[in-house]
Amino acid sequence: MKRNWNALIAVILVALTAAALVKGLNQSSGIGSMQEPTRREATKRPVVPADVQQERKNVDPVATPYALKRAGSGYRVAAESKSSSTALAYSDRYLSCIVEDNYDEGETACYVDSVNGDDSNDGLSEEYPVKSQSAIPSNCSVVRFKRGSVFNEKLAIPTYYVYASGQWVSRSNRKVFTNYGPKSDPLPHFKVSSEPGRGPVVLSWVPLTIDGLHFSGARGDNTMEHDFDNDGDGITKGIVGGIGAFLGGATTFINNEIDDCDIGIMLGVGGSVVRGNYVHDLIMGIDEDPGVDPNLVGGAEGIFINASNNEVSYNAFINCTGPARWVGSHGTCDGGATEVSASSGGTIENVHVHHNFSYNSCGFFEVAAYFGEEGKGLFKNSSFHNNLIVDSAWMGLLQVNNINLENIHFYNNTLIQRPGSLNEGILWIIFTDVSSGMEGGELVPGTVHLTNNLYVLHNIFGLRNWLIDDAFDEHSDMFVSYPDSESEYYVDLGFANIEGSAPPDFDLVNPHSPAVDAGAEIPGNTLDYFNRARFVGNAPDIGAMEFGSTQLECLPRFPADFIRSRFNPVRPPFSPVRPMVPRRMLRHR
Repeated sequence: MKRNWNALIAVILVALTAAALVKGLNQSSGIGSMQEPTRREATKRPVVPADVQQERKNVDPVATPYALKRAGSGYRVAAESKSSSTALAYSDRYLSCIVEDNYDEGETACYVDSVNGDDSNDGLSEEYPVKSQSAIPSNCSVVRFKRGSVFNEKLAIPTYYVYASGQWVSRSNRKVFTNYGPKSDPLPHFKVSSEPGRGPVVLSWVPLTIDGLHFSGARGDNTMEHDFDNDGDGITKGIVGGIGAFLGGATTFINNEIDDCDIGIMLGVGGSVVRGNYVHDLIMGIDEDPGVDPNLVGGAEGIFINASNNEVSYNAFINCTGPARWVGSHGTCDGGATEVSASSGGTIENVHVHHNFSYNSCGFFEVAAYFGEEGKGLFKNSSFHNNLIVDSAWMGLLQVNNINLENIHFYNNTLIQRPGSLNEGILWIIFTDVSSGMEGGELVPGTVHLTNNLYVLHNIFGLRNWLIDDAFDEHSDMFVSYPDSESEYYVDLGFANIEGSAPPDFDLVNPHSPAVDAGAEIPGNTLDYFNRARFVGNAPDIGAMEFGSTQLECLPRFPADFIRSRFNPVRPPFSPVRPMVPRRMLRHR
């Protein structure tokens, strides 16, 4: 759940005189409403005649110089062979991307090595790096940190202000922060002490590229104060002190790792691309006894999206969860992978969340508006697709009591729950109780569209009609639930390894899976979770995976060997489940 971000953003912007940065791009997504597909006949597959534009067309090209395109532009395919375990995630057979590192062209690059650097060096070459951030020359526009370096402090982003067009605007000589050195060495690590108020580890108010760094250690102080160190005591009061990366300018944030923070990433303005990052093992930030307004507590959230025109793609959100006493008997945790928070009376649109992996997180998505006098917020013209959600509670928690929804699309996502999954048995929550001081509301039919989504309750028996509200505009979704593989209700969906924990385990390997060729065609939906062609056969497959397809584009994902070295999630032994009514649970409509 959210904190009082209305107060937070207001204080931040006033304190740092960065009001010019909150305008966003305010572009329309151009996504048309999905219509009723033709029902399947013997050899005829359903088609949704929707005007769904690829969201990559809607992202500011200035803010995304390395936007994913066909191999050869912006990214290149990893040079290692397909069998190389150091190049490919989870030792799978899919080609990963490597960013074309031309950051230095036309720029002044400087080098920092916390181990072998010397602050008496000029820092202008790998051979003569400086040791500390304070010694970086002021004219450097590209800063490279040596892999294996450790800095027990925040990332330093020198910022100054100019008065232009009647307002103060943030500026910086820095354009890029990245790394250098052997790829087998750990990412440069920026770690603040775990005492309250030492974060955010990254605080930016200018457009930047941040590529291949590691941030950790940020903690809030379990309060809703937000002084942002206005008193100069070095302590940031409130939950904001627990943020790993607060991005207040349009940012290309790629290939980074964030862990051991209250919140992974927060986007304060539009135009950012958050891609190929590894966000994991987060901490509950603010907790209270049951009865508190849910949006005054929280933490352990992978990313907060507080503005329009942002893309979140190809990230891994793992263990984004924390124990929460405020939920009382209604669950065990708070947190989650992704969350959209609009201001009271404000609008967020053109947000696209796709090709992400969530494991053992307390929910995949949540949307709400925060406190204020302007009433409900509005979230519209946005999409969530080709995400893989495993043991991560619900696909969405929609606080319809404080936010209106319009033209929201969830398509070709795979959600899998096994016994011990966080909040097992809950797939969607339509929240109408009190939060942000508001209550009531409803999910208005025709506002949220569900197409080609695959829900699997493995060894969990659930009632579909209770789990998925009839107000959704739903086409070609599939819901499967069974108590065990010996049950008459068991359905073999043809996964590689339903008991696994890595994305390839949930690939479709059986051509007789009921998900194969059972989906609806959506214009622009051309790549499955592994960037394979969608579709092959008579129709698209249901879920994030396309059986028997060929990879068309490299995967811009976090380097696999580093995920593999830390990725050892332990599923909880149990979680409370509502009583379910036994029935056959293969449902396709």
